[in-house]
Parts: sequence; structure tokens; C-alpha cells
Amino acid sequence: MQFKQVFYGLLTLAALLVGLFVTTLEPARRVDAWSSDLWHVLAGKRYEPSRVAVVLLDDEALAAEPDRPLVFWGPLYAKALARLRQAGAAVIGHGPGPARAAVRSAAARRRPFRSDR
Repeated sequence: MQFKQVFYGLLTLAALLVGLFVTTLEPARRVDAWSSDLWHVLAGKRYEPSRVAVVLLDDEALAAEPDRPLVFWGPLYAKALARLRQAGAAVIGHGPGPARAAVRSAAARRRPFRSDR
């Protein structure tokens, strides 16, 4: 009885370690990306977004200020954020990080951001 419990425990641990190792390999990442894309295609569109706007910093905007490094674009971002707030934006996200998006979202709602959420 004791041997069976130890055996299944070690087998579970080995399967977990193999799974963690395999997911770091490139072929596993490709399969994951492919299956995720397939799932979204099969699921279809759930609803048509009606009040969504995406504001991007494109090549034309970068070409308008060729001598200004992106580090010094803070005032321009501030103007853009102020205009978005005037237009009634409820949520403003910036960049890929969810933490930054949460901070921007809290700022857009004009509520203090609490990190304990």
C-alpha cells in the first residue's frame, strides 16, 4: 500500500516536470499558439464591439517628430490622454503589461489606484 502511494506520487511529480520542461521548447509553443488561434476561429465572434477605439502611435506620428527621442514624448502622451479623457474614455491601456493597463484604467476613472486588488 505504501509503495503504491509513493509510486503514484513520483509519477505525478515526473509528469509535472516533463510537462514544465516540454512547454519551454519551441515546438510546444508553436502547437500552443496554433491551438489557441484555432480555438478562437472555431468559437467565432461573440459580439460586435460598439464603443471601442484603438489609438496607436504609428510611423507617421513618429516621423512628425524625428529629432525627439521617445523618452521625451511624455508631454505628447499627456495631451493624448487628456483628449481621450475629454472624449469620455472609461479605460485607457498602454503597452503590453497588465499592471500598466490597470494603472491607466484607474487614472481614467479618476479613482486612486490601489495595489492590493
